[in-house]
Amino acid sequence: AGKTGTSQDFRDAWFIGYTSRLVTGVWLGNDDNSPTKKAVGGGLPVEIWSRFMRTAHQGLAPSALPGLPAAPPTVITVITTPLVCPPDEKICRIVLLP
Repeated sequence: AGKTGTSQDFRDAWFIGYTSRLVTGVWLGNDDNSPTKKAVGGGLPVEIWSRFMRTAHQGLAPSALPGLPAAPPTVITVITTPLVCPPDEKICRIVLLP
């Protein structure tokens, strides 16, 4: 789960997300406060976050968020962009925890 953000005039784009194991934020912007090339929080920051989190959680079993009862995960299949899936796949399997 997470939250996207884009500042006025596209000066900043960010995504902060979490799992039961890790909280990670990605910010994109220019050091001189100039506008980006229309970067939005739901675009490249999410793709960077997804790649990082996939690597950080590699080999780990899904787990419920702290304070929530454990339940069997639900697996869904989605079609997505190659930047979110592994490079050789266009279909990703995503595990959703209740």
